[in-house]
Amino acid sequence: MSPLSPAAAVTVAVITMATLSSSPTALILTAAIFVVVAATVTVAALCTTEALIEDIEMDKRVTVNSLARPLYQDYSQDPFLGR
Repeated sequence: MSPLSPAAAVTVAVITMATLSSSPTALILTAAIFVVVAATVTVAALCTTEALIEDIEMDKRVTVNSLARPLYQDYSQDPFLGR
């Protein structure tokens, strides 16, 4: 279960109650909660995307660095160059 699921459940419950009551205060409260939940989801998505981008960049650096140095520190152990 994602951490946003409880927020989504609360939002659905409040929207349902506001729709059934149809009072202006309930509609304003519903709109405010909807905006807060939407902002939370957006920020969470942006943070996740940023973390994924950083992971990909780190993987690229590790790959490039591992290709730049020899696999064996002692070339005599290398199956292609060793004697």
